[in-house]
Amino acid sequence: MIHTLANRIASIFVLYGESSEEDKDIYVYACEVWLSTIFNIGLSLLIAVLLGRVMEVIIIMTSYALLARYTGGYHANTHFKCILTFAVLLICAMTILSIVSSLQVEGVLLITASIAFIGIFILTPVEHENKPISADLRKLQKIKSRWITFALLVLCIVDFFILDIGFGLSLSLSVFFVFGSMLYATLSKRKF
Repeated sequence: MIHTLANRIASIFVLYGESSEEDKDIYVYACEVWLSTIFNIGLSLLIAVLLGRVMEVIIIMTSYALLARYTGGYHANTHFKCILTFAVLLICAMTILSIVSSLQVEGVLLITASIAFIGIFILTPVEHENKPISADLRKLQKIKSRWITFALLVLCIVDFFILDIGFGLSLSLSVFFVFGSMLYATLSKRKF
């Protein structure tokens, strides 16, 4: 669906002289990424509104995207699977937040985020086979991902022990899910 729509948009660019036929594939890819992002954000916000957890979803989406950019991790092989995976992830996160809040065991998420921090520190960055990275970029991504993870963990701790606003739960889940994505990608590459 996304590829078909992206192809039509790119064809319009070619038809009206905004692009050449030789560059059409580049435009198709750019449109696919753009459309996938729009659908992903739109579905995520719909889930947020339906579950009454808009702020939590925005915090998770933002911190997940910021961290996953530098850590790497699981990549779905289609846009549909990517959107579906993230939607399921958000629904799981909202369910976990409800359970943790009702049982008042927020400290469990802080411990989980701390464990995830250690895992991210060890695994980062997880390289995808279709997007190899140079040694210099690997080093830079490692530094950035570790600092971002550390900052998110500090924000979680500050929220848990000082502010008590509630965003620490969402941040800790986000860190945990990024680590889960990295762990899954790492384990799926190995031959057992």
